Amino acid sequence: DDEIKARKELEKDLEKLNNVNDDIRSNKAQVQAEIDLVKQDIVSLKEDHQDRVKDLLDQIRDSEVKVEIKSSNSNLAEVIKTIRDQYEMTAQRNLKDMNDWYKNKFEDIKVEVAQNNQACESGKSELKELLK
Repeated sequence: DDEIKARKELEKDLEKLNNVNDDIRSNKAQVQAEIDLVKQDIVSLKEDHQDRVKDLLDQIRDSEVKVEIKSSNSNLAEVIKTIRDQYEMTAQRNLKDMNDWYKNKFEDIKVEVAQNNQACESGKSELKELLK
């Protein structure tokens, strides 16, 4: 009589663990799908970025700049150097911002994957313990 009760309880526990395991697998599949979507978004963003850079370079190539200097004492080389330095700083800042954004996205994804893997492993361990 006690053995039957114990067996029924173990069967209930096993069924619950199987349900938990199914939920974990479902969650893992969902997270994997989200990761794939984020990866696709990143690829799309990179392609869009490359297209924009190409368009901007084409615009720069096709543009004309007319500069009229009224001062006879202006140092054109110094002005060009100042503009070039400002452009370089802006380009470096934009590149750093973009790299930081991508790193943050990948870190978020890595954390989610680690949590889901840990939950899956924990569920497997519990299942193994109950099956012993």
